[in-house]
Amino acid sequence: MKIVIHLRPLHVLALSAAILVAGYGWQQHASQAEAQRQADIDAKCGAQAALPPEPLKRSLVCVGWSPKTDQQLPARG
Repeated sequence: MKIVIHLRPLHVLALSAAILVAGYGWQQHASQAEAQRQADIDAKCGAQAALPPEPLKRSLVCVGWSPKTDQQLPARG
């Protein structure tokens, strides 16, 4: 038994639009979630840098973290 689905051009257009809208929404959600995650890390590591915790109680998330600035880095040469 073979199942055959016949789609009319309008159905194809509607399905394509729905897929595009869902993809755009997913991409927006993912980028906002990443920005929120980075903001949480910056807040946590900034607080930890200002008031270091007891030895061996540091979060490994903050290893290599540095404050973000808009200043230009010096040229290396």
